[in-house]
This record gives sequence, C-alpha cells and structure tokens, in this order.
Amino acid sequence: MKIKAAVFEGPNRPFGVKEFEMTKPEKGFALVKMIASGICGTDLHIYEGKLGVPFAPIIIGHEFIGEICEINPQDAAAGGFQKGDRVIVNVAKPCHECYLCEMGESATCQNLGVTYFHELDKPPYVCGGYADHTYAPIGNIVKIPSEVPPKTISIFACAGPTIINAVRCCGGLKLKNIKTLVVQGLGPIGLFSVLYAKANGVKNIAVVSTGKNKKRIELAKSFGADCFLEISDTQKEERVGKILEISEGIGADCVIEASGNPEAFCEGMEMLRNRGAYLVPGLYSDRGEISIKPHMITFKALQIIGSAQYSVEDQKKYVEFIGSNRQYWRTIDSACTHEWQIGEINEAVETCARGDSVKAIFVNG
Repeated sequence: MKIKAAVFEGPNRPFGVKEFEMTKPEKGFALVKMIASGICGTDLHIYEGKLGVPFAPIIIGHEFIGEICEINPQDAAAGGFQKGDRVIVNVAKPCHECYLCEMGESATCQNLGVTYFHELDKPPYVCGGYADHTYAPIGNIVKIPSEVPPKTISIFACAGPTIINAVRCCGGLKLKNIKTLVVQGLGPIGLFSVLYAKANGVKNIAVVSTGKNKKRIELAKSFGADCFLEISDTQKEERVGKILEISEGIGADCVIEASGNPEAFCEGMEMLRNRGAYLVPGLYSDRGEISIKPHMITFKALQIIGSAQYSVEDQKKYVEFIGSNRQYWRTIDSACTHEWQIGEINEAVETCARGDSVKAIFVNG
C-alpha cells in the first residue's frame, strides 16, 4: 500500500501530490489513517511565506484526526491504545528537559520541535497532516471517546486547544466571573472563543469582525454572541464606545485577539477595563509593526497574555469539552463549509486563502 500526501514545495508554489511507501510504524509510533484533517490559518501563513519552515519539500498540517490502523503491542500497552481507536494527533515535540518543560509548560518549550520537520526520503516518510495516513509518536495522540463524532472534533482541532491553553496561561482568569468579553475576529479561533466562553458562563459576548462572511456571524450567534460590531460599518471610536456602553462604563473584562491583524491590538487595549486581560493567540505570524501606548498598560494595569501553542493536556481538555457539550455538535459541524480529498490540495488552499471558507477539512475518500 501507498500513502498519498500533499507536499509543500515552497512559498506561493503549487503543492505536489505524491505517494510514499507505507511501512510498519517504528517503535514508539502508531500509523494513523486519516478521518479528517483541517486546513489551519497557520498552514496558509506557511504557504504565503509569512511563517518559515526549515526546509522544503515537506508535508505540513497539524489538525489530524484519524484511526489507529497499526501499533505494536508494547506501544499499545504503554499508551493505553489499541488498533481501531480514533485519535487526535499532536505535532509538537517538546524537549521535556528545559526550564519551562520542567515547570509543566511544555507548550512553550524553549527547544520546541515539530514532528513533520522531517526529510521525505527517510522513514517514517509522512508525519504531517496533509496525508491520508500519518505516523505519530504515541505520546502525541489523544483518544477520542467512541460516542464523540471525530468530524466534530476536527472542526476546532487547533483553535480549541489554543484557546484553552490561553485561558490557562492567564492564571487568575475565571470565565464564569466575566461579565463582558470581546472577541476580535471570527475565524476558527474567534468562533471557538465565543463557544467556549458561553459554555463556561460568560454573560455578555461582543464580537468585532469584518462582517464579510455572514456564515461566521450566524455561527457566532448560535454559539451565544450578543453584540456584533462590523469594521466596515463603524469607526474605532464607535466600537470602543459601544463596549463601554454594554459594560456600564467600565470596559471589557477580557478581550481575545483572534483576527491576526496587528491593527486590532491597540483597539483591544482601549476596550479593556482596568486590570482587564488581553489574550493574544491570533497573531501567529509576522504581519508587521504597530505603534502602541505603553503607558496605557501601566495606568490600566493590563494583563497581556500571549499563547501560540498547546500541549497534549490541552487537547485532552478540548476533547472532554466537546464530548460534554453535545448540544453544540450540530452547530459545530455546520462550521465545516468545505471538504476536499488530498489530491485537491491546491483548490483547497486557494479557496481558504481567499477567505471563502469558515472551516475546511480534508477527508479520506
């Protein structure tokens, strides 16, 4: 048998579609057959040359949901897995030795690697998500309960753990105590932020977005957003004023930057109340510089928390969250607006780069 994979050949170049030998997984690895694999904004940043990878050709992709089709008995026993288990795969490789890893912060490991930073002429050939099978270290896979639909898990496979980790990083932030939350942007990170906040008791959720994709607005309403401010219809002063109005003149308790637009940052700081928390998981690639007013951080005593990665533990919490919120499954599934086969990689990437999708995934045909 062969593994079909989409190969990144370099920034702004068409992906190639190639076949690789399917070998038995090495010790410590499982061979996982793809059920669904998402296209993340980070992948688009790589494609556009805004986020570098160490070499090309390479097989990227990090939102892989699949079924274990081969694992040796010793690894199965060590990890608590068996053939047929449905799992979510993590591509991060923390060193487990640096100061941060020893502190339990492996998501921000100082020597963090990626499983798919792997030359394609050496087995295991395929460790990225843009393939119909992938090889995953057993320490990098999380079991999905049999009652939870794997496609539902795939929709926010990256966004979900990212937000869960961001909230955890802001140690004193208790979602149930938040009266007013602002979410900037309605990509997958923004949409999951709305869902996660409402499910955890946030009373008042305002969204700032371009308003171009009406499907995203519909989803945010279904997830529980209360107030919508479209950039095309309002000025910054109006948006900041509206947040002050709905928060009874205090300002937002928390703002989540999920747009990836550096220009959103200063506006988010203005929307916050004194001692407010600004979570910044959305600015994942270099989109340029902005001018800020540092004294605003001082006088408002703001908490600004960055969060770029997530750990296997965050993925476990994400799977638990989806599993315990069955009432949202149908709406989550409706966020998937496009499904493709691996061989349709270039059409898929072009569609996502234009912003025509809400969430796009590869499926195994």
